[in-house]
Amino acid sequence: MENNSQIKQKLFEACIAAQEKIIFNAKEVIEEASESANENTDNEEEAFDAYREQLQQRKDMYTTQLLTARNDLDYLKGINLNKKDVIGEGAIVKTNLQNFFIIISLGKISIEDQQFFAISSSAPIYSVMDGLKSGESFHFRDRDYKILEIF
Repeated sequence: MENNSQIKQKLFEACIAAQEKIIFNAKEVIEEASESANENTDNEEEAFDAYREQLQQRKDMYTTQLLTARNDLDYLKGINLNKKDVIGEGAIVKTNLQNFFIIISLGKISIEDQQFFAISSSAPIYSVMDGLKSGESFHFRDRDYKILEIF
């Protein structure tokens, strides 16, 4: 079994890969929308203009998503992963109910047959557990959590 720092490093690498995939997918959709908008069609001009407008809106939406994803990746790469004694950014928090990685919001990630929820410091559950130490408890959405370990 791997030690906590190895698990944290693998989890961090999985988060980087997940964020890079989000960026890649956004780029793909933007490229597809651009190509579709530039294709010629035999449709009526008005219908084609409406179609192009729809593609432009889709492209704009994914461009915004791409910029956000790039900013999140930069932010992610700057997080301090040193051992933590209290819950804060870069900490892994193991509780009796779930495991959390305080990093950016990416959802569930599995490492070494363990499930972790990558959450950001703006997640509602984070505001309840922020600053707590191992052995302490907190209550969130009708559930009682006991902090087993922080690293």
